[in-house]
This record gives sequence, structure tokens and C-alpha cells, in this order.
Amino acid sequence: PKRARFIDCGFSFNAAVLEDGSLVTWGLGEQEGTLGRKVPPMKKKKGDREVYDLDAIRDLHLMPMPVVYDGLPKLGRTVVEVSCGGYHLLVTARDEEDGGAKVELYTSGLNNYGQLGHGDTTSRAVLTQVEALSGHNVSKVAGGLHHSIVLDQTRRNLFGFGRGDSGQLGCTDAMPSPGHLEDSPVPIPLPDKGSDGQSPVVVQIAAGDHHNLALTLDGHVYTWGYGDSSALGHGKDEDEYRPRKLDVLRDPRKREEREAKRRGMSKESVRPMSATVRQVAG
Repeated sequence: PKRARFIDCGFSFNAAVLEDGSLVTWGLGEQEGTLGRKVPPMKKKKGDREVYDLDAIRDLHLMPMPVVYDGLPKLGRTVVEVSCGGYHLLVTARDEEDGGAKVELYTSGLNNYGQLGHGDTTSRAVLTQVEALSGHNVSKVAGGLHHSIVLDQTRRNLFGFGRGDSGQLGCTDAMPSPGHLEDSPVPIPLPDKGSDGQSPVVVQIAAGDHHNLALTLDGHVYTWGYGDSSALGHGKDEDEYRPRKLDVLRDPRKREEREAKRRGMSKESVRPMSATVRQVAG
């Protein structure tokens, strides 16, 4: 059997990139295209009622099987990145037949908020290329419940698409209207600039159900989106409509002093905390 080199999971499905660069999925394909391939309905008619088709679920849903691109498999396509959203799939792949220079983004599954990035809200049964990002060489992908964020090869340009009424897309200055969505990729600018005057270099992105995180090369974390339960790390239950840097990481000494006070210790006795983050996850 082939070995896997990368895995991810969505609401009720899973994906694994194998050592040969192929991609297999398995799970409950309740929504069309969730698995990146066509599967039969989970229920079938039996008399005047519907019952679960256990054979189809076992053999075609729950068994790891290759995904399908644009309706037809293509030889020489190497998967680079994969992310499972709530009910949708994001895949970046390199076509070796085209010289392997370009990395394209493909998406499939539920598209009720435009989370597939195709300029509409029509679900896709198989992986379909996101034409709006062709040539951007997408390097990182992250799927939320009903939204997606991606990072291009320069690692300076973030894009988002899908549901954005809690600020998930990081593209408005005020509260978006209820049900707000963007069915095509929109830029997500980070508020700070590097010493070269350009946007910071982003090395990792992550998406929760309704919020996102971005980690920069210099170890700073930006968060935005739904802020209930202080999910964004800014010490308040408020949404952020634009990416915001975590202040606690920018000035860790204040955190050290609070910890010393809580323990009844002198602040000098508290071990200094590093302000550099190496990895994030949503």
C-alpha cells in the first residue's frame, strides 16, 4: 500500500495526499462534491420510505478513493496542498504534463456562500479549477465552515472567498451585512508593512469555522473574523473585520508581569516568554 504524507479532515470527511502525489478521500459525502468525486446518495427508496444504503456508504463513501478533476482524471497531476472545509475541499496541484511550473487551485463541494471561488453559488461534484487565481501559484489553502482563504507563491498576497458576515474575509472596515458573501477571491491585506515597504511574508494560514489566523515570517500572528469567546485572542468577544496583530505577542513583558502578579511572585522571577510563534492552527 502507498504511504500518506499529509492528511486533513472536514466536518465528516477526510483527505490524504499519498507519497506519489495523488489524493484520496473518504467519509460521508452528504453534500455533493464534498469528497471531490461523485458518490451515490446515502439513502435509497424502499417502498414508501427512504433508508440508508449501507452498501454504497461502505464501498463508495467510506473507502479511500482517488479524487476526480474537472470530470476526468489527469495523469501527471501532483497534489501540493489540501484543506478540508466544513463541506468543501480545496486542493493545489502541479501538472507535470505542463512542465510542473504552475500550481493551480481546485475546489469542490458545497458552495452555498461561494466558498469554492468560482464566481457563483453552484456546488461542484468534482474538483474544478478556480480560474480567478490561475497564474497566482497558490501555495497555502485553508477551509472554514463556509469560507476559504489562500496564499499565493509570493507569500505576501492573501485571498478570501465565501461567507463573510462575521469578518471572515477580512475585506471590510465595518460590520458586513447579514449573509454577506464573496463568490470570487478578494484580497485580504495585512495592516503592517515590512522594512522593504511591502506586505509581511506569511508562512502559514489556518481557518476555524468562522475565523482565521496568519503567521508571518517574523513570528507575528494576525487574526480576524468571528470573535465570540475571545477566539481571536484580543481579550474581548468582538469580531474583527480586518486582520489584527496579536498585541500580547508584540509586547510579551506585560503578560509576564500579569502572570507574576497572579502567582504572587516578583516579576523578575517569572521566566521570560518568547514573542516568536512558529506554528498556528484553527
